[in-house]
Amino acid sequence: FFLFSIPLFSQMTTYNFKFEGKERAFNIYLPSSYSEKQEALPVVFFLHGLGGDMSNFSGLSYKAEAENYIMVVPQALKDPKVGTAWSAGSVSIKGDTYFPNANINDVGFISSLLDTVSTWYKVNNEKVYVAGFSLGGFMTNKLACELGDRITAIASVSGTMSKELMSKCRPGQPIPSLQIHSTNDGMVSYKGSFTNLGAEELSQFWIKNNFANKKIDTLNLSKNVNDGFSAIKFTYKGKTKSNEVVFYRLAGPNHNESWYTISSKNDFDAINVIWAFFKNH
Repeated sequence: FFLFSIPLFSQMTTYNFKFEGKERAFNIYLPSSYSEKQEALPVVFFLHGLGGDMSNFSGLSYKAEAENYIMVVPQALKDPKVGTAWSAGSVSIKGDTYFPNANINDVGFISSLLDTVSTWYKVNNEKVYVAGFSLGGFMTNKLACELGDRITAIASVSGTMSKELMSKCRPGQPIPSLQIHSTNDGMVSYKGSFTNLGAEELSQFWIKNNFANKKIDTLNLSKNVNDGFSAIKFTYKGKTKSNEVVFYRLAGPNHNESWYTISSKNDFDAINVIWAFFKNH
């Protein structure tokens, strides 16, 4: 239960509640134009990476303000071995397979949080989006597997999916999927590992799940030839918009740069790409 009133002002605000006996925290940004009299707004969940926290996305509130969506940034719990971590499946740590926060129900937490946000505000439940970075990307893909009936579309940056999760992932319907990964990622390998799918393998998984068997185009989005960065966009579609899978193969950026430091002055601006994809679904 909640011990605070419904927030109705434009700033990033932190709240918490108990879920399954554990204190869970989250940030919300409500655009200044919000009114109970207006139409229901989209909701975008942002999931931070391993060892990160919900403050990591505070700098993106400008986008929620400009595009008029509710921004929700939940906090993962601390795992005793690796720090704050989503229960997103197996990861590789120094050659060993490890399951961070294996007994934590993060899927249930996100679902409960969506219920809460929908109670507080006028939410368009046909426009619920999830975007994640690194381990947050792993969690984003897990949510598509296990909470696909409540999620409209997903976007993952520098994250993939564990092979263990892939073997049992049955979304039950197409989930529009945007995957972004750099071939220079030294933390979550583009080619995958003994625990994780590679970036192209993951895209192929969503292509198959979504029946997106028609490759529409391949676009080279590189703007500055000599800047050391490039972005190639692969688009796959099926019979409807819900079948769409988009994969961006970056070259040049490291793990963090794939989201945080590549600006529109170079080849790629992650938040603009992500929102453009969400807005189309």
